[in-house]
Amino acid sequence: MEANGCVSLEEIEQYNYMANQTFKTEEEFYKFYNGYAFHKGFSVRKDRIWYKPSTKEVTWRRFVFSFEGYRMEKHLKGRIRKDSHVP
Repeated sequence: MEANGCVSLEEIEQYNYMANQTFKTEEEFYKFYNGYAFHKGFSVRKDRIWYKPSTKEVTWRRFVFSFEGYRMEKHLKGRIRKDSHVP
């Protein structure tokens, strides 16, 4: 976005390119998006996932900016950090 609040044509084209990508697998998408994020100076993480109740097939997955929101409580429990260097 430019200083005057306008979006350049190049930014619109880049957005359209990114928004219209299709991928065969979730992992293929994650590698692509993570590479894009690294190039732009941020990182992403896998957030929520929804399954089809009858088959447990993944129907929806959300990827977010790594600092967005809070981690789910279940991912915080039981984590013990060890210092990598002890003097």
